[in-house]
Amino acid sequence: MKYHILTPNTVKRDIRKLSRKTQEYLLNAVFPLLEEYPRTKSERLTGKFSSMWKYKFTVDAVSYRVLYEIVDERLIISLVLVGTRENIYKELKRRK
Repeated sequence: MKYHILTPNTVKRDIRKLSRKTQEYLLNAVFPLLEEYPRTKSERLTGKFSSMWKYKFTVDAVSYRVLYEIVDERLIISLVLVGTRENIYKELKRRK
């Protein structure tokens, strides 16, 4: 079962702000992994955002997060936010 990743315009803007190397890593390593195994190496968020998941990765010593929701019935991963670890949860509160 392969999941389909939905990327809203807000997340597309997030991705465009990242370095070219980070964008390539997302597209070639992170997204294919999430499509196949959306819960592997991911963690569920807690509290108000407990329906969401996070995937952590590092490129050039910078920690990044991909925050997303999983809709199992439709095999969909809906991206919510992509960015550096710093301030990502403040941004999440602002968006949700």
